Amino acid sequence: MTVQTGRSFPFVTQSVIFQFPLEQCYVQPDSSPGCDVRWYRDSDASVMGEHGYPQAYLDDRLSKGARIIVAESEGRTVGWKFYQTGEVDQLSWLTLHVPSDMIFALAAFVIPEMRGKRIADAISAFGIRHFKKEGYRRRGTNCETWNTVAISGSKRLGGSEVMTVTRRNYLLFHTANLNGQTHVGYWGPFTRFPVDIP
Repeated sequence: MTVQTGRSFPFVTQSVIFQFPLEQCYVQPDSSPGCDVRWYRDSDASVMGEHGYPQAYLDDRLSKGARIIVAESEGRTVGWKFYQTGEVDQLSWLTLHVPSDMIFALAAFVIPEMRGKRIADAISAFGIRHFKKEGYRRRGTNCETWNTVAISGSKRLGGSEVMTVTRRNYLLFHTANLNGQTHVGYWGPFTRFPVDIP
């Protein structure tokens, strides 16, 4: 009997790091119809928890310097986006060292019934405006290659590819390819693969 897992071996994860010059980022009004955008408050945590962002995750991200921008409609939290600088844990095995002139965009979410109303655009516009004032020159983001919508969206919005990181998981060890060099080790949540973004 043959069991198909749907995944080939070794398991391959590939991520593309994009950068966007903040000066070239399109900025729209602060809000979409029926939505106000602001910084995170503790009262947002319950709605975020209902949609897969538990308090422990929020506490971990906030303790590492993450900043969260929130969209609100009729007094209810309806969308959010995380940004961070410095050392940023990405995926379950990768740590990015983000340069001081870059703000890095992490997870974003809009509740299902509010999708298609440009809420994510309003959140991004709020962030771009504030981060420009704080002296950041670039915004970075990470897209896994299976997420073709994120890859094409990043390119459409003027993002340029900075690097691609490929990890092959052989169960007992991993290889990571970065800028033409192969590294061997075992990377996961406790021993992460470090990458310096130029």
